[in-house]
Amino acid sequence: MPRRTTRSPDDSGDFEGRDEFDAAPDEFTPDEDADADTDTVACPACGAEVADLSDRCPVCGDWIIRNRGSRAAWWIVATVVALLALFAWSILGRI
Repeated sequence: MPRRTTRSPDDSGDFEGRDEFDAAPDEFTPDEDADADTDTVACPACGAEVADLSDRCPVCGDWIIRNRGSRAAWWIVATVVALLALFAWSILGRI
């Protein structure tokens, strides 16, 4: 694992003996990018804008239910049927 090293002032003319990482944080105001990174959905009960990752609407308290799709259920059913068929074949094959 590499170590953090400090360079001597002779390595660079503008170096003041600090490590290679910037000690001062970048200027950032939360209001600038607040809306850019937030995905929202409409509440099915009241229509209010709700954060995409929320489970409940903060306005009306109704649960936000997301469709998982019938495709996922189809794969689960097919897997269970295949396992039951394999189990039945192994039992009947030994008799």
